[in-house]
Amino acid sequence: MNELRSDDRSLVPLRSVARAALLLGAAGAMILMLRAGGRSRPLLLVPLFAAWDISPFVLLWIADRFAASWTRASRTALYSLMVIVAVGSVAYYIADAIWPRPAQPAFPYVIAPPVSWLLIVAVLGMTAMFSRKR
Repeated sequence: MNELRSDDRSLVPLRSVARAALLLGAAGAMILMLRAGGRSRPLLLVPLFAAWDISPFVLLWIADRFAASWTRASRTALYSLMVIVAVGSVAYYIADAIWPRPAQPAFPYVIAPPVSWLLIVAVLGMTAMFSRKR
């Protein structure tokens, strides 16, 4: 279901980098989220925060599963977003680990996923809209 058409072989390197970035980004987000929680994290909140923090990565992974029939521009946008979201999220979480917030320490882990979703929807939506007009 996810094979590239013969005219899109040039996307293979970008797709490979994007998939690796997505996997590493999700793992990095989980590690940094668990680190930020410290030892006094409520047991119920850990799986909820974990699901919340990896949701943009799961959304991109699902999109990647269905991207084979998309236009070349849409797939290029998707693979680029996979890298941008992974690098951006982990960079934001690392910045929080280096310079922690004294108040509202969970803020980066609460705000990053919806910002990522908005970016994903905006970019893929605009790409799909402009791809249809051609």
